[in-house]
Amino acid sequence: TALGTEAETAAAAALKRALALADSGERRSAATRVAEVWAKHNGNEAVAQLELVEDPDLKSGLVATALIEWARVDPGAAGDYLSKSPELIESFLMRGGLQSFLSLDPKQALEIGARLPPAFKLTVMMPALGRLAATDVERALSYTRVLPAGQRSQALQTIARSYGRAQPDAALAWAQGLQSSEPGLLDAVLAGVAQTDAERALDFAFEQARSRAPGGSNAFVIVASAARDDRQAAVMADRLLAVENESQRQQALSTLLSSWSRRNPSTAIEWIAAHGDALDPPGFEAIAVQFGNRDLRTAVAATDRIPPEARRYWLVGVAQEYAK
Repeated sequence: TALGTEAETAAAAALKRALALADSGERRSAATRVAEVWAKHNGNEAVAQLELVEDPDLKSGLVATALIEWARVDPGAAGDYLSKSPELIESFLMRGGLQSFLSLDPKQALEIGARLPPAFKLTVMMPALGRLAATDVERALSYTRVLPAGQRSQALQTIARSYGRAQPDAALAWAQGLQSSEPGLLDAVLAGVAQTDAERALDFAFEQARSRAPGGSNAFVIVASAARDDRQAAVMADRLLAVENESQRQQALSTLLSSWSRRNPSTAIEWIAAHGDALDPPGFEAIAVQFGNRDLRTAVAATDRIPPEARRYWLVGVAQEYAK
């Protein structure tokens, strides 16, 4: 547009002309275009001048637009400005500004995030921590020292899951070495491992069970939650039948079959019909709820394939879906 072209050489004048337009829609559109062009050439100046716009609603949008464009061109400088102007951060993030930092090298994004007020640190830092942990977990951990205790705990979980996805064996050994000081990390690592190598994660869960390792009671449920497709769910369900601890076996199978039934009832019922006797009858209620949520008609029709002693629980679960 003409105003966009003018903004490249005379931005202040172009903004003045845009703001003078009578139609509110045209005014907003023209001023937004000026803000975008101006910020690409001189982000600091653009944001400073746009903050002088009198209409508060229009000003908020223009400043956020300029900050987003500035962050694309010079993310470090835009991040510095945001760290000194916390009142602008929420609008910047709500309008898509986070994407400007996601494409950065994770270390650069973390440096920017570390300078932001506590309420916004994790929003910028969490994705970058996950990416960095995949290749340099110790470096990722070093950035968590600037976080308050609660935020640090969340960040550690993200780091552990990402490390588990990227380097399963190394991540499991790392988390086991921290069991005494950071007991929750092993579960997070195992969840990450299960996302990319469910068989390895299940092997580890059995190793934990055989050695009666501390913190191993959740392992089978964590792995069972990660089944992504019918083939993986069937293989995992067959292996879970070998879990010696009755409580752990039932919890893991219930978790797996509930998610499988929600995803694909027609294949889940085949496994349930063939192995239903291995399931604790009360557990059929939760499975039926998920089954019915996905396909109520099939859930009713499947009743005859449920072991007789479990049918009343199955029907209770189906009835809950009917009542909705």
